[in-house]
Amino acid sequence: MPTPDVPRSTHQYLLALGMASLLITRGDKAWFRHGVPLVSLLAYALLSGSHFSMIEHPPLGPTAHAVAAWFDHFVTVAVLLVVMHVMHSDVVRRDSAEAELRDAILRDELELHYQPQVDEVGHVLGIEALVRWNHPQRGQVAPGDFIPLAEDFGLINPLGEWVLRRACKQLAAWSEDPLMHRLVLSVNVSAQQFEQPQFVPQLLGLLARHGIAAPRLKLELTESALAQDLPTVAAKMQALRRAGVAISLDDFGTGFSSLSLLKHLPLDQLKIDRTFVRHLGRSAKDEAIVRTIIGLGQTRGLEVIAEGVETPLQRNTLLRLGCHRFQGFLFARPMPVAELEATLQPRPFERAAVLVQQAVTPVPDTQPMALG
Repeated sequence: MPTPDVPRSTHQYLLALGMASLLITRGDKAWFRHGVPLVSLLAYALLSGSHFSMIEHPPLGPTAHAVAAWFDHFVTVAVLLVVMHVMHSDVVRRDSAEAELRDAILRDELELHYQPQVDEVGHVLGIEALVRWNHPQRGQVAPGDFIPLAEDFGLINPLGEWVLRRACKQLAAWSEDPLMHRLVLSVNVSAQQFEQPQFVPQLLGLLARHGIAAPRLKLELTESALAQDLPTVAAKMQALRRAGVAISLDDFGTGFSSLSLLKHLPLDQLKIDRTFVRHLGRSAKDEAIVRTIIGLGQTRGLEVIAEGVETPLQRNTLLRLGCHRFQGFLFARPMPVAELEATLQPRPFERAAVLVQQAVTPVPDTQPMALG
């Protein structure tokens, strides 16, 4: 607290400096975007009209006091300019990104890539559709870089509708292919999209228009999409399942309501999040979590699939724990439809089977398993 030896103005400067340092240590873009203007405004409010006084400063004459006052005014004006610059830059950047994303949907700059999901012997059981943005200047943009923007800008619904339309169109094209017609296509659905009152009839209508059997489509929903209004969500899921559409709970175990959802909602599949798969074989804690998830799924009679499988050690550990469905770079990366068809058509499943056979080969665990 301020004392006769440490005046209030010193604390005011240190408070603003401390909050700025906190933002720097966070290293989070969102914190910078919202925090810098707030800290700047706080600094302006605290420092305006004060002058910086150090401990045991020597007596100051009128000239020194005048210089200090002018310095205070300069600092507050500079802070205000920083606030205006940061806020203006952020508004311009976000407006530009929003316009580009709207145009991407209208100009068909989006594209679906497909990643196979395989069983323990390499048979391709299904495929997940993953959206990519082919930006005219920046090239291919990953989903993690534009889907959060779509949610912020209110574009996630038109984006999700585009993905479902394109996925159904692709399923219809594969219906005539003797090798591809039996594959199940998984599509991610956002919380905002699933909350739409007409989501179920629109989806079923889309399947009917393309002549697609409902069991060929699987929806991957996150906990945020399911934990809002359980009775309404359960009714929608029951309607979808009655029609034959399967439902997978994506990123299982990362939220606070996983067990509640597992108890109350009709599900077909649990998807083990990659954060639990990443250190399998080296982390006893992650292995215990994955074993529990697999046990829960088996108890409920659900399929269990692990995403983010990148090494033979991860695959072997999952197999030992009782998981027999996999998705990840170990087997195949997401690829355009032409590449997927070229990979599977000549000798279906052979490439995946070779990779699985390589994964089955025992791999020495050169690193001791961590206890945490």
